[in-house]
Amino acid sequence: MKLTINTTKYILLGLALCFSLASPARAVPINLTTASPLFLGDIYPGVPNSPGDRLNYTNHLIGLAAPTTGNVFDGQTYDRSSNIFASLPTAVGADMGGNGTADLTLSMNFTYLLQKYDGSNGGYLVWDISSLAAGTMITVPDTAFGFTPNAYSLYNPGTGGGPSVPEGGMTMVLMGMALAGLGLFRRFFLA
Repeated sequence: MKLTINTTKYILLGLALCFSLASPARAVPINLTTASPLFLGDIYPGVPNSPGDRLNYTNHLIGLAAPTTGNVFDGQTYDRSSNIFASLPTAVGADMGGNGTADLTLSMNFTYLLQKYDGSNGGYLVWDISSLAAGTMITVPDTAFGFTPNAYSLYNPGTGGGPSVPEGGMTMVLMGMALAGLGLFRRFFLA
């Protein structure tokens, strides 16, 4: 069985199509804002700023009815958004986060993101990110309370999360190769 130039062109075209479909997907970041349906509320002034304090602030905000404005507790003022959530489990676990902004790609599923703005003068914005899957890129506002972000906390690691992000590139390559193989089989052995 000798391959002709036309057959070779079709095979190369099919392979090129398969590999072009296998290029990695470009994820579009989820912009978390105070207008986002994931926004839980804000806390200010957010001092003191220890990991235990941040956990307590988050849990108090979770316990407020939507919407609540100006709730003062333990030296903090809490504003709960009007967004309704199916369930808001208690924030637990280590304070997994870092310094700076929470513009990041989630390494695993988390339930809450708490973003701190300025050290001792600003406050916190909190989002329920339980519907976001690992691999989701998120961005937070550049300013809040008149300050820039300087630290963030992620709570309840390994919980929540929407469906996992599918890896479609290799699937498309394998499907394309299978279809090309069936086409060649049909052409040369059933003709």
